[in-house]
Amino acid sequence: MNRSYTLSPTFVLALLLSFIIFLFATFLTNPQERGIFMYSFDVLKFWQIGFWELLEFTLQMVLILIFGHALAISTPVGRFLDWIASGVRNNTQAVLMTALIAMVAGYINWGFGLILGAVLARQVALRALKSGVRINYPLVAASGYLGMLIWHGGLSGSAPLKVAEKQHFLEAKIGVIGVNETLFSNFILVSI
Repeated sequence: MNRSYTLSPTFVLALLLSFIIFLFATFLTNPQERGIFMYSFDVLKFWQIGFWELLEFTLQMVLILIFGHALAISTPVGRFLDWIASGVRNNTQAVLMTALIAMVAGYINWGFGLILGAVLARQVALRALKSGVRINYPLVAASGYLGMLIWHGGLSGSAPLKVAEKQHFLEAKIGVIGVNETLFSNFILVSI
């Protein structure tokens, strides 16, 4: 089969989910004064407007992930991860070191933490296999994603950074909330 003529499964899933949500929005929220046919065009218009309004934010998130990936697989970071992985002597150390490094990286930047945790989990697994250390591979892999547990309390949390800006979209309701009250509050710092 020539793969150049097939659609990506993720694209098909996105189209399918969009269609399902379109049907739900059309039939479950239809105002009585408009017919289903006319209201379906309104729903399509809402989808189009919402899609393009989120494009800037989407691109920012994609760039965070791409740059986080580039940093996580860079040579200096790779050496550091190899050094960390070489110190693992048992399963507990493997899980705790992977989790700790992933959470520190996730606090710094969610894109960096997401990729770094996965790369470190792989490094630890390869080192353990090479040196004959028995570890629980699924648990080490899961601990590599613990950076996502704290990322929104970290330096790249979107909501805390947005409400710290002057003239953000909720300023009339909640005012400007500085990062000293969110990202650097005692509660966040202690919980991390």
